Amino acid sequence: MEKLSNYVSYCGLYCKLCSFIALIPKQARALMETMRKGGWEYFGEYEFPEFKDFWKLLGKLSEFDKTVSGCRDSCGPPDCEIRRCAREHGVITCAFCPDFPCDLIREMDKKYPIIIKNLERQKEIGLEKWIEKQEKLAQAAHSYQEILKE
Repeated sequence: MEKLSNYVSYCGLYCKLCSFIALIPKQARALMETMRKGGWEYFGEYEFPEFKDFWKLLGKLSEFDKTVSGCRDSCGPPDCEIRRCAREHGVITCAFCPDFPCDLIREMDKKYPIIIKNLERQKEIGLEKWIEKQEKLAQAAHSYQEILKE
């Protein structure tokens, strides 16, 4: 379970459901494959001077799901106030903070209107069981973009 817990953000998201991991790498790989079949890697820079930079970025995006380690390590803004606060409070997620829900979480919930719900669910069923449910969603190829549409 330790490895999976690395994908639990302090604010209550499950990193494997983020579009950076769940959607973008697959889409980047598909675009690269389509472009390779069309010969873009050989003549793209003749059409677009910025192509080499684009191709390099697309390559990085296509591997992001294999290289990102979640917000507990390096993903997300380095100056994330929620990460800093959770570490100061010594909690694995904000659900287990005595100040939950605080203003930082309420603001984040405006951007991702699943944050508070996720954190409440973590508290209700426990983090291990919540992670199991999130992992099943991730394995079924879901993402927060899809979940938030519902």
